[in-house]
Amino acid sequence: MIVYNGFSDIKLNNTAVTIGKFDGLHLGHAALIKEVVSQKLFHRTAVAVNLLMDRKDGAIYSKAERRRLFEEAGCDILIEAELNDELKNIEAEDFVREYLIDRLGAHMVVTGFDFAFGAGRRGNTALLKKMGDEYGFTLRCIEKKEFMGKRISSTRIRECLSLGDMEMAKAMLGREYSLEGVVVTGNRLGRTLGMPTANLMWPDDKLVVCRGVYLAGIKINDENFYGIANVGIKPTIEGRKIYGCETNIFDFDRDIYSQNIRVNLLKHLRDEIRFSNLEELKAKMHKDKKTARMLLGK
Repeated sequence: MIVYNGFSDIKLNNTAVTIGKFDGLHLGHAALIKEVVSQKLFHRTAVAVNLLMDRKDGAIYSKAERRRLFEEAGCDILIEAELNDELKNIEAEDFVREYLIDRLGAHMVVTGFDFAFGAGRRGNTALLKKMGDEYGFTLRCIEKKEFMGKRISSTRIRECLSLGDMEMAKAMLGREYSLEGVVVTGNRLGRTLGMPTANLMWPDDKLVVCRGVYLAGIKINDENFYGIANVGIKPTIEGRKIYGCETNIFDFDRDIYSQNIRVNLLKHLRDEIRFSNLEELKAKMHKDKKTARMLLGK
C-alpha cells in the first residue's frame, strides 16, 4: 500500500475512492472500505482518504495502527490529509472537481448516506450524484451500521474505551481493541516481583483508555499468547510517570526486546491503584494473574 501525506503531487486515474474521518475504523468504516476494495475488479485502484482531525486526546488507533488496518483491508493507496481550513472552507463543487476528479481520478465514490463536506458542509450525496452524472463517476452510498439499536460511531467506541468496556468496543470495532509497538526496556521491576513484562510505550497520537489491569491476548509474529496487561502510569513506583502498557505473558520466557508485538485488551479486570509497598503490589499482581487464568479456563 502506498501512503501519501496530503494531496500534493497526486495524479491518479480510474479509481474507486472512499473518504472520511476514519478514527476508529469500526464496522461502519469497514463497510465503506470493503465496497471500495471490491471495486478493484472494475477500477484500477482502491483509494481511501483519511481526513485527520486535530484531536488533543488522540485517535482510537495511532496513525501506524490505522495504516496497518487499511492495508490489511486491501486498500492500494491511503491518503492522510489534515482536515485544515482549506478543506473545511472549499466550496463543495470545487472539492469534487479539484480533488475527486482532477487529482484522484475517481470513477466511483463510496460514502455513507449522511456524508457532508465543503464550506458549511453544503456538499452532500445529492450533490455528488448530480456531479457524478455530469463528470462521469458513480456514487455508491452505504447504510450506516448499528449496534443495539443505535448507529455505530467513533464517539460511542471512545466512551466504551474510557470506561474499560472492551467487550462493547469490540462489538462495534469488529475486532479486539489493541496496542502495538516495539518492546522497550523498562525498570525490570516485574522480573524482580516474579512477573516479567513486555513493555510498550503508549503512542502520543493514540487515545488514552481506562487505566487498569486487563486480560490480554498477545500476538508475536504469527504466534498467539495470553497474559495480563497493566495500562497506566504505575502509581506505586517512584519516578517519572509515563503512560504505557506492561504485559506479563503466560508461560513465556523469551527475549523479545526490540520486537514488534500486538497486545489485545480483552477484558478490564480492575482499575489501576496505588499500593502502600511493593509486597502489596506483588500479591495483587499474582491475584490478577490467577483471575485471568480462571477466565481463560486454565
